[in-house]
Amino acid sequence: MKLLRLGGKITLIISFFIILSFLISGPWGCSKSDVKNIKIAAVIPLTGPISFMGKLIKEGMELAKEEVNSKTREYGFRLEIIYGDNKGEVKEAVSIIQRNINIDKIKLFMVSPTPACMAVAPIVDSAKIIMFAGSTHPYITDKSEYIFRTCASNAEENELLTQYAETEGIKSVGALFVDDDFGQSAIKYFKNHFSGKVLLEEPYKISNTDFRNQILKIKKANLEAVLIQGYGIAFPIILKQIAELGIDRPILGNLGFANPPVQNILKTLPQDFVKRIIFSSPAFSEKFTEIIEHKFSKKPNLNQAFAYDFIKIIASEIKKNGLDIEKIKNSILQIRNYSGAFKKITFLPNGDSRSIVRLMKVEKGVIVPLK
Repeated sequence: MKLLRLGGKITLIISFFIILSFLISGPWGCSKSDVKNIKIAAVIPLTGPISFMGKLIKEGMELAKEEVNSKTREYGFRLEIIYGDNKGEVKEAVSIIQRNINIDKIKLFMVSPTPACMAVAPIVDSAKIIMFAGSTHPYITDKSEYIFRTCASNAEENELLTQYAETEGIKSVGALFVDDDFGQSAIKYFKNHFSGKVLLEEPYKISNTDFRNQILKIKKANLEAVLIQGYGIAFPIILKQIAELGIDRPILGNLGFANPPVQNILKTLPQDFVKRIIFSSPAFSEKFTEIIEHKFSKKPNLNQAFAYDFIKIIASEIKKNGLDIEKIKNSILQIRNYSGAFKKITFLPNGDSRSIVRLMKVEKGVIVPLK
């Protein structure tokens, strides 16, 4: 009998430790200390004139990271994101990514905006690390086989804008654009694909707050439409001053119009003015729209979306290929009709991707697709 009682006690003790072990491990089936942390770096503008972009990118990345880290048992690792504030400046971006590569030994990156992406592209190529570009520059992924993009290219949106202009019989355009790699490439692409003429090109610095001189030149030229290309931070002032100076021509814009500063000002400008504005915007999936509206009580944004998809795609690739960069690179190129934040993404052989982009307009104060 004593032996039976002793055996029962031993069984209870063993059962207790098995249960305790499970509780310590949590729902993932392994203790947190046993789960490998994988670092990803984000080199983005968290301060400076375009900090709103960096904050939206961070929102998207953090949201996706939370989803991945809540399924550690499925993925087999936890993600840690190291943020580097490039302030929208090239030198800062170069310094941060060199430190991340050489000291932190990080192999997976999100970089934005366009000038930062262009500056670090040679470093990425030489180090053979993966970079997703938060940039719509038409040729950014041509800079290295290790550079990818989940958002729409400026080529896609300018194709839509040129088609619209030609359908409306517009033959002459005056362009107002941000004076950097992105703005210059955007205007060049538009000119090369527009059957009409861009007769006036007015660049502006991202820090500019008065655009009346450029706008007056466009007004005096009596052109048939105004083309605006940039990040969106300057657009509220530009639109307000165009309205004040009485330009009654169609206004064509890029994805920068889909950013919060612009969408807020569109609600305050005269409806007769706003109805002439046509701009490009990505098509978000219904699921992502619901997630963003529930989490942040606002509509989804391009920057949130491409950052979210970056994390989810990379997490899936690490699950399949570990941190083998060559395998990850080749696997990403095979992705077709991926449904994440955007309705569909298909990667091209050069690392670029194709997604659904639409032209939008403002109707009774609401932004709706152009029919």
